[in-house]
Amino acid sequence: MQILQWHDDYSVNNDELDSHHKALFEIVNSISDCCSGADDQQYYAAIIADLEQYAICHFRSEELYMEEIGYVDIDSHIMEHNEFECRIAGMRDSSHCTDSALRSELIGFLGKWLLNHVITEDKKLTICF
Repeated sequence: MQILQWHDDYSVNNDELDSHHKALFEIVNSISDCCSGADDQQYYAAIIADLEQYAICHFRSEELYMEEIGYVDIDSHIMEHNEFECRIAGMRDSSHCTDSALRSELIGFLGKWLLNHVITEDKKLTICF
């Protein structure tokens, strides 16, 4: 079941960045799909590893793009990227959490991230020109 669906109005008019954003939507939906009620530490470790790889790849690409277009609020934007990376690393390191609690935290955090950062903050890149 998809809890998040990509819409073309989320586009930042950059095919590479849009494909990265779509991949994040897929990650969130895959977390939602794995709600069988059973805890699976390996599954969540893999999801968190995917998110960390997403951050490395996507954030660096987006930051290079912001430099190329002369985005004026780049420092603030990079700080948000750093906060995302720290939050995901914290989830990876939190061994006291049950898998169901981690699942809820991941979905809640990523849902807010998509709504605020990807759909609102990244959208500002399209009006930079």
